[in-house]
Amino acid sequence: MLRQLYMTYSFYEVSALPFSYSTFCLPSLFTAPSAPIKIVLAQLSAATFYLCPYINPAPKRLTHTQQAAFYYLWQLPYAKKQRLLMAYRDYRCPISAPKNPTLQTNPYWQWLVRFDLSAWDIRKLIIDKPFEVLETTSRTQPNPLWCHQRLGQSQTLLPDGQTVLIGGEYEDWYDPDFYIYNDVIVIPPNHSLNHTLNRTENKADIEIYGYPKAVFPPTDFHTATLVGEYIYIIGALGYPKDRRYSHTPVYRLNTQTFKIEEVATRNSMGWIHGHHALLKDNRIIVSGGQILADDSSPLLDNIDTWALNLNTLIWKNITQRHRKWRRFYVARMDGGCLNLGKYSQLNDCQNTHNSNRAVLHALEIEACIGCLPDLNSYRQLFVPPITHETASDWNIGNEVVDYDKTLFIDGVKVGYKSDHECVHVTIEGNLSDDVVELLQQNLRHKLCKVENMACEVIALE
Repeated sequence: MLRQLYMTYSFYEVSALPFSYSTFCLPSLFTAPSAPIKIVLAQLSAATFYLCPYINPAPKRLTHTQQAAFYYLWQLPYAKKQRLLMAYRDYRCPISAPKNPTLQTNPYWQWLVRFDLSAWDIRKLIIDKPFEVLETTSRTQPNPLWCHQRLGQSQTLLPDGQTVLIGGEYEDWYDPDFYIYNDVIVIPPNHSLNHTLNRTENKADIEIYGYPKAVFPPTDFHTATLVGEYIYIIGALGYPKDRRYSHTPVYRLNTQTFKIEEVATRNSMGWIHGHHALLKDNRIIVSGGQILADDSSPLLDNIDTWALNLNTLIWKNITQRHRKWRRFYVARMDGGCLNLGKYSQLNDCQNTHNSNRAVLHALEIEACIGCLPDLNSYRQLFVPPITHETASDWNIGNEVVDYDKTLFIDGVKVGYKSDHECVHVTIEGNLSDDVVELLQQNLRHKLCKVENMACEVIALE
């Protein structure tokens, strides 16, 4: 059986190809050839050929950061290009670490950190697609790409000028490259990370440490507080299966050895993330963020301020505000996600008279809820049928950013906040039971119409 393979890039000499093997790889590309090469393969019905990763010779529509990363690669000497692409082959995906810590530094990850590249950036700059002679399905990569453009990653500046980056996540669960990291990246002093075309190399280079997940689990949206030679890592969003409502994750990183150990604390405030932390009088003060109140509720705003005593390792609630604030949330009874984000897009299109986009969003909502969207109920969702004033009437400035909508009823602040799981309401003061009941049932009734689904009110103690 005679097959012909046309290739547009230069590889090994044809005579050097190991025709005796049923599978072999073609080496990497570093320079574009002047003309295509024709390779004739005879009697290789079982042979499969894979194209090794190589630098995209002509990427299009590059951002400033992508352009800087591309020229950095292209200007590397041949040997360094080869080492980087071989590191790509070995470290393309996250690598489990056997020791605490495990030094995982390699030129490919260093390049990603230096230019803060995402998985999308990587695919534009490096070509890594299987090339097969036979008519077989192409391989798929089940694991996410390791990358560095992350959310919820902490940055801590050490006294010697080093910067320590911890964990973080790439994108969200719907993205095929979604991943929550449990690594530590150390940037040397004065190392340029501004992703400019004119950046210069520093003699000291980036170091990357990995950890067994049993020692340091995937961590994002935590805080990192420097105390002497230790960094205290508090909280995490993490994967849903790893969250424990009765536990506050606390870890301690030794900045001399980069070993991480779990810190056992008492009187836990619960699973928290997205908060703020401040060191004061040998206590770490934690406020804000979201917390898992119990094993059945969604993540809700943390309305208390807590302090971790570093001598006793005991948490203490130093506000006790939850005793006078009433809270409740409304969610679908089937446990499904709310469609409020889609309603928001539809509402924006209606307000800007973008009728074509509005039709598309309306169809998307209809496919989700099984009927035409009730835009009027959505617009009135946070407008209770009771005398109230808006936050702008009180001129409270930046305080309104904590909620999607802030109202005042009889002088009491009422905040509405929504996410994909529920709408939660915080009443920062005392309202009568009748007023609270009216707020609850009015919100539940409107949400039922918005979602075309039975909803329930859950009151929080």
